[in-house]
Amino acid sequence: MIMKASTVIAFLLLSVAAASDTTTAQLAGGDTPALTEAGWCARCEGKWNDKPSGCAEMKKEKEKHCNYDEDDDDDDDDKERKKGCSRDSDCKSNEECSDRDICVTKEKSSCVIDKKKPLVAPCGGCEGYEFKVFKNDAKCRDANDNKYEYGGFNDIKKFSKCAEACVKDGDKAYLDDLKGYEWDCEKNKCKCLYEKGTLKKTGDYDFDDTDYEGKGSIKKSKKSSGWVCAKGGIVAKKGNDVETSRRRGLRASGV
Repeated sequence: MIMKASTVIAFLLLSVAAASDTTTAQLAGGDTPALTEAGWCARCEGKWNDKPSGCAEMKKEKEKHCNYDEDDDDDDDDKERKKGCSRDSDCKSNEECSDRDICVTKEKSSCVIDKKKPLVAPCGGCEGYEFKVFKNDAKCRDANDNKYEYGGFNDIKKFSKCAEACVKDGDKAYLDDLKGYEWDCEKNKCKCLYEKGTLKKTGDYDFDDTDYEGKGSIKKSKKSSGWVCAKGGIVAKKGNDVETSRRRGLRASGV
């Protein structure tokens, strides 16, 4: 009898320990899972309005603390999401190859992307500059979350035309420090992003701002509806096969 009682007690103790270790323990008197803040961010990413999972109930309290822009290479909860890639064709039909060379679910954007990777050269025989979407509905940031200084253009109605404006119409002396661009598809504005301290002359641009601290490659982004953050740089010497733009005067006149 004593042996049986000991066995039952040991079983109960193990059951209690297992229950206390789970991240989905129930809150007293309710059905909402008791997760850590990081747990809620991971559980509800992309589905904060979902009621059965409890995300909708916790959205107001938890979503603002989540940072989905930072790298999260140590997460192992989504193996397919972490599949390595070098191009979009390496991924599933509903995925694309991200800037970190892993397959991620394609994002829905409020902007239409006419060319996914515009390639532009400032002249025939010059090195080409290739750009690609870093984040939809967002503005670009460096590794320390800083904005970049910029020179900008008005009346830019396509994603690829923003690339052309930055390479062809911006000051050529600054191309080595061109980090990417931000395109506003709602107001047709284009901002060419540069390393801090790059812009000395701004006469080639319609507007500018040199007060920001951004340095190095684009690493993060900040949510902003209607904007597209594009990252890019020199890729190759292509000659006349590289996509080149018409002069800005022609574009402004609607040609």
